[in-house]
Amino acid sequence: MPPHDVTMTLPPHDVTMPLPPHDVTMTLPHNQQTLKRRRQYLRNHMTKAEITLWYYVKNKQLGYKFRRQHSIGNYIIDFYCYPLKLAVELDGEAHAYERQIQKDYIKECYLKSLGITVVRYTNAQLLFEIDRVLTHLKKVCMVLEKNINST
Repeated sequence: MPPHDVTMTLPPHDVTMPLPPHDVTMTLPHNQQTLKRRRQYLRNHMTKAEITLWYYVKNKQLGYKFRRQHSIGNYIIDFYCYPLKLAVELDGEAHAYERQIQKDYIKECYLKSLGITVVRYTNAQLLFEIDRVLTHLKKVCMVLEKNINST
């Protein structure tokens, strides 16, 4: 399965599923104290795919600072690039189940309502197609930077 396009489509979902109300006018806290222990746990227990991606994006290796297990509102994002408003989510096998697909959809709609671009890769893509994933991620970053600079 190739990496998602920049203009990725949302995962399959039930269109009748209600979305929670989101007030995009309020300033949302990043890295809320209430989620600190959960974020720390996730950073200390990363999946093999997360470890692989972190190896390639830490220390601005792609030219941009990425944070791992960064929270926005009540959601924890696998990797987040603040200047580009880019969230990178890695999906393991659990993300194939309907309940998780619905949760991912709600999370993604919420992030998009805040102007955050969301890209998703499967764990298999990270582990077996890392070059394609990194090439795609670099392209996404360049497009977002170009859009920021042109406004």
